[in-house]
Amino acid sequence: MKEMHRTLLVAALLASSVASVMAAPATKPKPLQEGAPYAEQRQRIIDDLQKGDVYSEIKADGRASVLAALERIDAKLVNGERANLSEADKVAVFNDQELVNTVLTQAREDSRLICKRERVVGSNMPQSVCITVAERRRARESSTDALRSLQTLPSKAGTP
Repeated sequence: MKEMHRTLLVAALLASSVASVMAAPATKPKPLQEGAPYAEQRQRIIDDLQKGDVYSEIKADGRASVLAALERIDAKLVNGERANLSEADKVAVFNDQELVNTVLTQAREDSRLICKRERVVGSNMPQSVCITVAERRRARESSTDALRSLQTLPSKAGTP
């Protein structure tokens, strides 16, 4: 009896660990990673910024700050090596790398397309409607603002 409880407990633990691993969201790698060749990563970032697919929702100031940070990193990494840098330069490169990763990761998440099957007004046929996360957020904020402005209008029901 005790052995059966132990077997059931082990099976339950294994099932819960497998379920948690399967439910864990897949994390995308950071745009700039330690140990990977900097020149290749830099080129991929610039290509993705120019294409506009991966980072379609990046704002102009975000794009400018990423490009400026990449230029500062380029100036510090003369030969593409970090080992020859002073401690102050290593800190500066690390801070610029974190800035690039933060701005681009947020832009990548905002640029992610979400598609839903929705019924368009006047039709019973559902259609796929695909918009970015940022567009969905802007639409939600716009409708909330419109509703709030309607609620603050003075009531004209009691006036002749």
